[in-house]
Amino acid sequence: MMPTTHPPSPHALPLGEAQPPNQVHSVSVSMPKWDTVVAWGNREDWVVNSMQTVYPRFFIHHVLRSLTTIIKRRLEVAADLDCMLFPSDTTAGRFYSGLKTKDAEKVVGSVRFFLTGEVEREETLWGKFHAVFYHKDLDSEARRLWMIFGDGLSTRQAEFCLERVDFMLSESAIASFQTAAPCPDLSRLPRPVPWTDSAISAKEQMKNLIARLATSESPGSRPVSKDDVFLYSKGMCAIGAVARSLLATIPDKAYSGSVVYGWPYAETPKLVELVGYHRFTLYGRGTEAELDDLEASLKSGQRIRALFCELPCNPLLESPNLERIRALADEYDFVVACDETLGTFVNVDLFPYVDVIMTSLTKIFSGASNVMGGSVVVNPDSRHHDAIHAGLVADYEDAVFPLDAITLAHNSADFEERTQRCNHSALAIATMLSSHPSIQHVNYPTMVSSAPLYELYRRRDGGYGFLLSMVFRQPESAICFYDALDVCKGPSIGTNFTLAIPYSQLAHFRELDWAESYGVLKHIVRISVGMEEQKEVLDRISQALVEVERFEKTCLLPTAKEQGSTVLSSTQTATMVS
Repeated sequence: MMPTTHPPSPHALPLGEAQPPNQVHSVSVSMPKWDTVVAWGNREDWVVNSMQTVYPRFFIHHVLRSLTTIIKRRLEVAADLDCMLFPSDTTAGRFYSGLKTKDAEKVVGSVRFFLTGEVEREETLWGKFHAVFYHKDLDSEARRLWMIFGDGLSTRQAEFCLERVDFMLSESAIASFQTAAPCPDLSRLPRPVPWTDSAISAKEQMKNLIARLATSESPGSRPVSKDDVFLYSKGMCAIGAVARSLLATIPDKAYSGSVVYGWPYAETPKLVELVGYHRFTLYGRGTEAELDDLEASLKSGQRIRALFCELPCNPLLESPNLERIRALADEYDFVVACDETLGTFVNVDLFPYVDVIMTSLTKIFSGASNVMGGSVVVNPDSRHHDAIHAGLVADYEDAVFPLDAITLAHNSADFEERTQRCNHSALAIATMLSSHPSIQHVNYPTMVSSAPLYELYRRRDGGYGFLLSMVFRQPESAICFYDALDVCKGPSIGTNFTLAIPYSQLAHFRELDWAESYGVLKHIVRISVGMEEQKEVLDRISQALVEVERFEKTCLLPTAKEQGSTVLSSTQTATMVS
């Protein structure tokens, strides 16, 4: 076992700096002030042009942009065309089909780039990619699908292909996109490939770890086999695979309905809906009343194939009533699929209640914020086990690039220890924040209305997770706190370093009012607690709260303080989005 990772002291980084710094494949980027998050939502040049990297699903990484530039020049494509890059025909096809539903006439076609000839098997397997070309009029829809599906080429595979693209042929149904390799001399290929057998040992290591940790503590439960663990290139790919597999194995079209219950990660309901279920329902508050409504619809004859949920949910940290959901699923024969990324295998035992679990391995499983991945685990005791497993096998292709797998396996070696350390610090921080008079409430599994439910799922030695969020009594105070907080700030969660973000301003920038209607307020601040010394993080948060207290005494109008008004000054209004 590797020693537990200890990051440096918490500290806010300059705008656009990669988090962690100086790494090509960092999956977080610094957004140190509230107005930088808002400007990012508006895609203002002063922020966009400052970005050394980005969360790979949110934008196009510079390595992929470099590869795109090369192939566009090689194919001599028109200036009004653009493209997205994918690892396989299947992933490119999903994107292509999604774009065509928007405007079929503006989707040009796809091109396959590949190595052939006397090259090693690993070169053939991974030295390839697909480009889907479309008119730039579809750019916003293309970026939306890129973000929702998560199928895009990994940054490490793009780097690998960038070194080899001049040795690749291209083929396409479009004659002008068929080209010979600019450099046909394969002896000049970069050598050697820095792995063997597609990093099978690293992937097996992760499957065995996940299988062991996901196994239920309930007496008589079957241990999870590594064959019930499926690895994916991103967490959204894992969710998509479950949604597609369950739809493909529906025994009767009358069951072609799906439900997302509780407040989910922003792209999850969009993905489930895009998969193509005949009916889709979002019960975004996760209340008993919504379960009453679901039960009433089931009693009236409506049928669903699957219910998707999270435990706990992001960023409200509420937990669904899985006991009641399990009873409904047994009575009305549907599958319960739960994203346990925030709960973690270490903290919660979900297989007494759910049929399949999905996880973003990008988050605390990795922790290092330098690789993406996802997993699906099928409950060996589920009555739906064989159908779910068969559906996943039929849908599956190994798109986890070997260097990504090796990095994930290395990072996750101390996953259990890191999780427990973050549990401990996050609970202490949530407790401290909950007593501050400027804070209206803190969202943490122990402090929300569903706290007793979380206890049902918590493992014997499990904790309450690394994530919390808070709502200040005054929106202006949230801005002051975020700007003053001297820790890393930007997208992602579960990093080994503490990471904050004004969640709604990032995840729901174009739908702030809609998110607020479900209780996710516009000025909510989320903190993912890392592995720094607990006292250091507490001190940084305390210092930011001192700035809030000073601000509230000197800058807020008396009427605002007395009446709890949400009126902002003209300067602050410019940084908020209503």
